[in-house]
Order: sequence, then C-alpha cells, then structure tokens
Amino acid sequence: SSSSAPVPSASPPSADTTGERDPDTQEGTPMPGAPITKSSAQLLLAANRTREYASLKKGDTAISVYYIMTINHFGHQAGFTKLIDRILSTKPLPIPTGGPAFAYSANSALARISLTTLRMLLRPIVNAKDHYTLSFARTYIPQLQSAVFQVLLDATAEELLPEDKVVFKEVGHLMQELMAVNLQEGEIAAYIERFNLDIALKSFRSTNLEKRLRGLRYIKKMAARAEKKEERRLFATLWGKVVL
Repeated sequence: SSSSAPVPSASPPSADTTGERDPDTQEGTPMPGAPITKSSAQLLLAANRTREYASLKKGDTAISVYYIMTINHFGHQAGFTKLIDRILSTKPLPIPTGGPAFAYSANSALARISLTTLRMLLRPIVNAKDHYTLSFARTYIPQLQSAVFQVLLDATAEELLPEDKVVFKEVGHLMQELMAVNLQEGEIAAYIERFNLDIALKSFRSTNLEKRLRGLRYIKKMAARAEKKEERRLFATLWGKVVL
C-alpha cells in the first residue's frame, strides 16, 4: 500500500530507515543496524532536516558531520533556549537558622549564576560559532548577548574579587567572539561602550561613595572621548572598565 503524504510540522521528521531513496540526496538512507559511515551520517543529516541550527559548509572536510548533528540535536531538544533560561535563573540563598541547618524563606536573597559557571556554559557555544546557520545566528546570538550582559551588569553590584575580575573579562571576550558572527568591529565596540556606561550609571546610583565617584569619573571620560573616534573605539573594547 502507498504511504500517505507527509504532514508538515515544526519539528524535523525522524530519519527514514526503510532504505528508500532520499529525495534531497538521491541516495538510500542506511538500513536499521547497518554501520554508520561518514557518507551514511551525511544522509541522516539531510533526511532529518537538521540544518536549522548548524550546517556543514561545502568543501569543509576538517569538521565531522557528527559534530554538526550534535549541535542540531542540542537545538532540537531546546538546548539553546534552556541555556538562556539557566543563565537568567536565580535561586534563593539559605538563611542561617542559628543551628547546623539553613532555611529558605520569602526573605531569602536571590543569587544569579556564578561567573565561572557562565564562562563554562559559553565556551562550547562560542566554539561552534563558525557552523551556525545565518538565520539561527541572527536570532539567537542577540538573545544570548542580552542575557549575558544582564548577568555581568548584576555582578558589578558588589565589589568583585580579583579572580572574579579575570573571569568577568574572559566572559566578555567570549561574547565578543560570538557577536563577531553578526556584527562589525565598530558595532561591537558600540555595544561594549554602552555596556560600560550602564555599569557607570549603576555605580553612580550606588549608596557607596567610592563607587559613585568611580561611575561619575567614567561618565566624564566617555563624554570627553565622544568626539575622538579612535580613542573612543579603543576605550570601548575594555570590558568592565568602570569596575575592573
């Protein structure tokens, strides 16, 4: 009996394991239990329509097709969305009870993700930056950038330890690499400059006099550099200049 026409859906269809010829590749997909070779993996890549998040560039023989399949599988499992959710998530801090235990209450302060954990989560995302599809990169990277910038901004509410300052800069440079997929150098510098000004304004609104003066000094420096484009560009690449 003939099979019915496929019904379009938001998720990619499962791999065809009937051995029939794939309309896109004009080749047969591997039979169940057959060993997966590089060519058969490429067929599965096409059969699964898994080119939404990453693709194997034409003529690029240095990248394994399995790596591209892993990126796409991560995306189809909502991994990229869950990553942003994790970055923006908060958890209550325990309050000492006076005994050996700790308790949580409505008055517990909320803690964001640590800078070290943020750096760990970003590294594989940045490492895959050259393989994202254009449409995915254009929609996802700005969302991730917004989430990361928010965490970095919140981290400046308290005085950072020396080791945290190092991680802060590393996270910033990772984001800079990722932003370069969509943006030119001047556009990236403008985002960093705006981010530093956000830190300066937050510092200026602090109840701590030293932080307020630090924020004010930075704002004055940026105002003085506004007409000097070269100095402005160089200054804008210094992540967290206000606090670091």
